[in-house]
Amino acid sequence: MSASMPEITTSTNGFPTAEMNDLKITPSITMTAPSDSTQEPEAGLFTDDLISPTIAASLPPTYVLRPLRRSDYALGFLDCLRVLTTVGDITEEEWNGRYDWMNTQGKGGYYLMVIEDQGRIVGTGALIVERKL
Repeated sequence: MSASMPEITTSTNGFPTAEMNDLKITPSITMTAPSDSTQEPEAGLFTDDLISPTIAASLPPTYVLRPLRRSDYALGFLDCLRVLTTVGDITEEEWNGRYDWMNTQGKGGYYLMVIEDQGRIVGTGALIVERKL
């Protein structure tokens, strides 16, 4: 049994097409936006300089200790909490509203940190500062 070579023709859209045994193969092109590697990471609830480099270095190499970010909803922050306690059904809109409140009116009172491992939140901790009169 010998293999037949595909016949290369030009389709109506101008792209070459290969035909073999009633099988048409038309190439496709996938376009992706160029990545901007100079883009600053999303800001968190507080600056990174409040995190001890010694503590951060003591974690496994793939772990990143950092402030909570608005985008952590999509990285599984609530799933991480569900391991420890009951978490209600919080929509992304509700998450964003609470995050914005902590980042504006609650600024300086909420220090939520996460541990990210390869794009997923695997740990979290919080320091809540109560201001007294």
